[in-house]
Amino acid sequence: MAREGKPRLELKDGKVTYSGEGNQWEVAVADLRVIGEYTTPLGPLTEDYFVVFLAGPDRIFHAPVSSQGCDVVLAELSKDLGEGEIQFGLANITELESRVMWPTALIDKKLFEYREAARAGIPSWLTGLGFPGPVEGELLPEVRAYLA
Repeated sequence: MAREGKPRLELKDGKVTYSGEGNQWEVAVADLRVIGEYTTPLGPLTEDYFVVFLAGPDRIFHAPVSSQGCDVVLAELSKDLGEGEIQFGLANITELESRVMWPTALIDKKLFEYREAARAGIPSWLTGLGFPGPVEGELLPEVRAYLA
């Protein structure tokens, strides 16, 4: 895995690996079922654009799009998975949004449905000033069915 510093995404030995911000994970390319992307309204103060690799409904791996190697990994996966180029489509979106990037059977469909989460510990005056409250994302039924 990568040394500390900027988050890093790599494709090595048949696995997508991520290391950064105190988080590490790996998933075998052979296990990938869906690749997607999502945005949040939290930028530019924090990461707000992510790529997500799904190997099952409970095996979901997130990495910031700004991670070193992200473009290279997606280009290599495009070749390895053989369904055309995996392309970003949510750049410059500043609200909650998501979409499937691969496979072609689901491309451009929404990945997550968002709902407001409990606001425990968040002062109402912050959300009243326009700061977003917490949200939860749930896989849409069509995506969940594809993962089954």
